Amino acid sequence: MFWIIISIIDIILFCISAFAVCYILLYSITSCWYQRMVPGITKRYGRFLIITTASAGDQGIEETIKSILNQQYDKKNFELIVVGNGLTPLQKIKLAQYPITLLCTNFENGTKGDAQRYAIENMHSMKIYDNVIFINPDEIVSPDFLAEANKVLQSGQHFFQMHRKPLATNNEASILSATMEEINNSIFRKGHVVLGMPSSLTDSALSLDYSWYKNNAKKINKYDEDKSLEALLLCQNIFVDYVDDVYVYVRPVETDTQIIEQRKRWMKTKYSSLRQNLKLLFPSIIKWNRSIIDKIISWVMIPRIILMFIIILMSLLLPFIYFSLVIKWWILFLIVTFAFALATPDYIVQDKRWARAFFHMPKILLKSTLSILIPKSIFEKFEKKFSRKSAS
Repeated sequence: MFWIIISIIDIILFCISAFAVCYILLYSITSCWYQRMVPGITKRYGRFLIITTASAGDQGIEETIKSILNQQYDKKNFELIVVGNGLTPLQKIKLAQYPITLLCTNFENGTKGDAQRYAIENMHSMKIYDNVIFINPDEIVSPDFLAEANKVLQSGQHFFQMHRKPLATNNEASILSATMEEINNSIFRKGHVVLGMPSSLTDSALSLDYSWYKNNAKKINKYDEDKSLEALLLCQNIFVDYVDDVYVYVRPVETDTQIIEQRKRWMKTKYSSLRQNLKLLFPSIIKWNRSIIDKIISWVMIPRIILMFIIILMSLLLPFIYFSLVIKWWILFLIVTFAFALATPDYIVQDKRWARAFFHMPKILLKSTLSILIPKSIFEKFEKKFSRKSAS
């Protein structure tokens, strides 16, 4: 009976893991063929509305504003709106000194999406823009950012996700965070676009047709904005391109706790979106809308943190239980490692601290998985005990 139970658990976990690994491998390979046709010089300047947000806790908003205003682009053809929620009087005075439109709000439990919709709803009706661009506070852009975005716009693409590129990495946690960000760019953006499917969206570095967003902003669910926006675009058969060479520079998270909380938040959003949009699967199969099918599959799959934890755990445990069962897990580990290596840009691996960060990964895997599977109070006790042992 014991061996039957072990075999059933092994088969179930392997099938779930193998499916996720095959998905990751497919898009890692196709990402290698990504190539964007660079449009030529254009004499037409598109009009951009750039929206960012600020709150009392944001320290880098001024740096973000300066980088956006410092564009080598006709100043008449872009406007920056900063939506400040709960700003202190001193912050309001500082931000009012810049040539921006500052909208101050006091949303209780307001989200970034609330702020963005507030900005659109309070735009003067006579102002006309081609595209709206969303930038997060603490992110910065280069002086040619809008000029490059304009090339994409003039090539006929009004919906495009730009490259969120990590800024300087200071420690192992920030290197791992940057690696995960770039792997996402390869698998869920470059790899998808190569196969003719829309890019996955992030919460910033995103450019949308202004008229479309103005008409559809109220349809976006405020509790899982990115995925809700993604589902809305998919249902309307709107293709979102990925532009790998237009950068928005982001600061990677710098502690293990931040990485864990980030992964938990993303996982919660993913499964919330799955519950709301699972009803689209059957009609999409009938109509063979492969973009929606693929998106639902990506939401169904187990998170990669848990995937790696399962593969490593089974690879280590099974030799002591039944050796013949472990060989397929070792093969699966090699395949998924190859897929992630393929999706990781060279500039990250060339960092001298990469090797140290790589060996830091098992600690992140263990803590992330435990934080998801066990109650928060128990995990916090475990983390404190683990931290004391590490320090000693």
